[in-house]
This record gives sequence, structure tokens and C-alpha cells, in this order.
Amino acid sequence: MSYTPNAVVAHSFSFPDFTFTMNVSGAVTRADVGKAVALDPATANTVKLAGADDVVYGRLESLEADGLDGLTVGAVSRKFRAVLPTTGVVAVGDSVCGSATAGVVKAAASDSVDRNTVLEVLTGNRAVVEQL
Repeated sequence: MSYTPNAVVAHSFSFPDFTFTMNVSGAVTRADVGKAVALDPATANTVKLAGADDVVYGRLESLEADGLDGLTVGAVSRKFRAVLPTTGVVAVGDSVCGSATAGVVKAAASDSVDRNTVLEVLTGNRAVVEQL
């Protein structure tokens, strides 16, 4: 997207008061920063890349692999307005959930809990998602 001085900036907002350090499970690398995460029910205080139909818990903002005591930890935004990678058809007004591709989101079923909203669909399988 080219710069337009009169355009509304619709993404790249995070709220520091709602960004938390959490353990991260699975094969996650720095390339996964910016993807959707879900709670990992197998371990307390742990997230994983969002998988098929997972409720989006937040967005991975940073990653520290093999940090303290060999743990992988990351900063997770619980409230954000940011770009997430998508798959399938996603439209403005949709709510999203995890897809079959780890960390990527898809349009949620119409009867899903409205936890987030797609504000803009971008080229290259990306969308601006707001989660409040």
C-alpha cells in the first residue's frame, strides 16, 4: 500500500497495558511474529500459534527463543488493531478464528462468539483485525 497523506491509518495499534509476556509452545520462530495465537490448554500461561477453529487469544508481538531456563517466551497483545495473515475469503465485518495453517486466520462461522472484527481486507492474504 502506498503512502497517502489523507488516508486513515487503520492498523498498527497495540495497547501496552494489554500486552503480556507468556510462554510459547510448539515450533515457533521469529518469522511467526505478527501471527495469531491461541491459548494452549496443555500448559498454564502458554500460547501456541492459532490452529484450526481456535479462538484467537491475541497477536504475537515478539519472541525470545530459548530464553530463561530454555523456555520460549513472547509478548502477546490481547487488544490490538493490526494486520494478521489470512486464508480463504475474509470480508469486512467478519470475525476470525484460527485456520488449518498455524498462526493464520480465516472467517469464523456465523454463530461464533464475536471477539474480533475485520476492518479492512488487504492484498496478499492479509487483513486488518481489531480485537478489543
